Amino acid sequence: MISVQSMPAIGYLKEAPARRGAAGSVRQGLYSASSTDHFTHIATKAPASRVVFGQIQPEQTKYLNQIILPDDTDENGLAKMGTILGVLDTAGVFAIRDHCSLSLRDETMPAIEHSHHKIPHIVTAGVNRVVFTNPPAQKFDLLMTEATLKHQGERSFEVEVAINYIDPLKTETGKRPIAKGFLTYAIVDKDHPPIPPLDLSQPQARKNHEAGEIRNQIRKQENRKFQALAEPDAFRVNIRETAPSTVVSLKTSAREANRFNNVFGGTTLELLYKAGEKAATRYAKVPVYGVRLDRMTFIKPGTVGKVLKACPVMVRTWNQRQMELQVDLIEMTPLQALWSTINRFLPWLRLPLPQGPTIATGFLVFEPQDPKLKVPEFIPRTPKETLRWKAAELRDEAQKAEELAIAAIQ
Repeated sequence: MISVQSMPAIGYLKEAPARRGAAGSVRQGLYSASSTDHFTHIATKAPASRVVFGQIQPEQTKYLNQIILPDDTDENGLAKMGTILGVLDTAGVFAIRDHCSLSLRDETMPAIEHSHHKIPHIVTAGVNRVVFTNPPAQKFDLLMTEATLKHQGERSFEVEVAINYIDPLKTETGKRPIAKGFLTYAIVDKDHPPIPPLDLSQPQARKNHEAGEIRNQIRKQENRKFQALAEPDAFRVNIRETAPSTVVSLKTSAREANRFNNVFGGTTLELLYKAGEKAATRYAKVPVYGVRLDRMTFIKPGTVGKVLKACPVMVRTWNQRQMELQVDLIEMTPLQALWSTINRFLPWLRLPLPQGPTIATGFLVFEPQDPKLKVPEFIPRTPKETLRWKAAELRDEAQKAEELAIAAIQ
């Protein structure tokens, strides 16, 4: 089922033939047609039956609509927040791809040729903050996503993505917000020519650029404080710390990766959220929902053929309602993953437990779905748990400083 949001200058949409990816898998794409009937390839992650994307808009805001299908919902028919995070990442990637495509456009080159040879290799570098709102969307609701490029560095981009939803089966009108956040992307092609800077002639564009600079400076200050607190490895999650029932694993294939064999950032976000939700539910002993994703850092892209393990640990609780968890994504070979599973379920064998590199880490906040329920207080008992608690307080201070600084320029 395809839904197209009414937008100016969208032309028409045409389904593209299936193309073969780098690893030999066949994937569907969409082509956006302008009035001159030149086609530009803009989507390969999702099947053509599920995602529709509009043409480039002058205000640099991109739109993506998606129907919530039964596979995207939980047992209660509510949209999985992991799916919502995946949609956020997809919309952000589309915005960056179109910006780079437009900036490097050679009018003498056919659009279809230019789209394959000039768009750089882009990866998700991090998530600054994503806030979820309630009630969550339900099955067959229409997600309406807007992605706006807010800040551009030398080889990085910051995109603000907002998701609203409507129920197309009811007569109710109006969009309801479900998630909003900032995502950062980076160009990893060292030899790729620089992307022309954003047009900052308009006052709002300059404010957006200043706000992006503030967020960058706050992150750098926060990282320096973390380094003063302890070495980066001291914050990493060891797979032995996590309960086996909360670890979420995925054997990656070409379906979850781009043509460079890098796992999609949206897939990584979905894994982290699923593991965090399992751990929060286990701790609270009641159903929970996500409140926000505070910080997410991609250390390196995942690789096709490896096993990704999302390992959650509790960081802190407050207000007798909210729980913050740290979730690390560990990359292993299939043999390492099998060895790890055997050792965790048969600890009496005392086999050495291999642990691959951590490729991403994120911090998620959950609370019980029932507003009357409370969660047990979490008390740090080990030096590592105390260290994570202190790091969480530093993130709170950085977030408050960022909000005050940005409010001063608005």
